[in-house]
Amino acid sequence: MPLSDISLILIDNFKLACTINILNACSFRNIPVVICGDNHHPYSILLPLHGHFESTKVLFEQMGWSEENKSKLWKVIIKRKIENQLFVLSKTSNEVVAMDTLRKMI
Repeated sequence: MPLSDISLILIDNFKLACTINILNACSFRNIPVVICGDNHHPYSILLPLHGHFESTKVLFEQMGWSEENKSKLWKVIIKRKIENQLFVLSKTSNEVVAMDTLRKMI
């Protein structure tokens, strides 16, 4: 995936290894990097020192949303993830049982 298609990177995995080169590339393209703690909440944000910070403003606005709005968005995200998994499975496999299970989750 080209970095030009990315507006923010959220790191929520302690097994991820990230190089200074990729962090500098993100900074050069004004891509904030959010690092989550073991409770999956943002603990740190790496921000570029140049360019605009519109994406950071949006991030902080989203962090201030009510729990109800966060819950609604979370449901949409999970639904899309399941739909994408179903799509990939339908293109790469004949696992009818797995596809039926995913369809029931939507």
